[in-house]
Amino acid sequence: MKKAGFLFATLVGLASADAFQAGAVMLTIYPGAKAVGMGGAFTGIADDPTCMFYNLGGLGFFRDMEVQLTHSPWLRTLVEDAYFDYFAGVFPTKVGVFGASVTYLTPGEVEIYNESGDYLGSFKPFDVAVQAGYGFEPLPDHLGVGMGFKVFYSYLIPDWVMREILNEPGGGKALTFAVDGGALYKTPIGINFGFNLSNFGPGVSYSGEGQADPLPWTLRLGFAWHFIRSEYHKLTLAADWHKVLVGLFDDLQERGLGFVLDEGWRSVGAEYSLYDMLYLRYGYFHDRYGYRMGYTFGGGISYGAFKLDIADDSAIYEFNKHNPDVKRNLRFTLTFVKAVNLGGGTAQPQGQQGPSEESAP
Repeated sequence: MKKAGFLFATLVGLASADAFQAGAVMLTIYPGAKAVGMGGAFTGIADDPTCMFYNLGGLGFFRDMEVQLTHSPWLRTLVEDAYFDYFAGVFPTKVGVFGASVTYLTPGEVEIYNESGDYLGSFKPFDVAVQAGYGFEPLPDHLGVGMGFKVFYSYLIPDWVMREILNEPGGGKALTFAVDGGALYKTPIGINFGFNLSNFGPGVSYSGEGQADPLPWTLRLGFAWHFIRSEYHKLTLAADWHKVLVGLFDDLQERGLGFVLDEGWRSVGAEYSLYDMLYLRYGYFHDRYGYRMGYTFGGGISYGAFKLDIADDSAIYEFNKHNPDVKRNLRFTLTFVKAVNLGGGTAQPQGQQGPSEESAP
């Protein structure tokens, strides 16, 4: 445990944010080492279980069961024991593909002291989201469509902190739900287009008075090009535009379309694979107004039914730059794949399925 004045101030700010500021920030954190290694440019790919986050349309293309766990020592340069976990699975059936995910984030143990330095106690805030999804192919091998439903719970501040320190009658916890939907289109020449809307639901309220912060309603648009798709070598290029829609109409009216487009988060990335065993990834992420800009990189190795991926996005954060004590912001992802016999012959993994990829140059 530790005295975490900076972190606690951040939590208090979230608890008292006005209704025009998006809450539930955890719902915007990018999961999965593959996607993060490519700068987050994954909406047009969505070929692993993190499609539950990036693009539910990818669900429709899975032919094998896949289960995946991601762990990240989260922003350790700022907080020593914070971590982020993401667990997801996809399960093909004869009537479509079902998916599920659980996301968990905690900044670690927080100790509370009064102005005199007396220890008052400790607590461990956390956010958790549980999601279920379903996807299918209206146009087999070309168009996948998916939809999802999630429940979000946040334990931000204990009741006694709200009453004794913040002088609020209670609160500090929030519960809400949201719906998501997406589509992924694969052309015969190896070019994919992705679209996803997420986190559409009632806001979150931490205060005893019921003041609510809107969820981060989010639009993702993505493009991917399977530039090389040979037996031994594969190269994929991708680009994304990601926009949190809270306050969109006010921004359009007051600042114009140019500001809205420029405020969106932009990602570009590339993945090279050798023999479908070794993977190298590189990307760039740009969030101008959030002061997050920089490269990302990663890699992976697969053996049999297992695949291990690692990614690093430390360079996008301003507080990591020129910091001699920087601690890497890493994602570790382990994936297990199991073939599913649905009575239609031998299946291929989702990432290798369909004429749109096999016919690419």
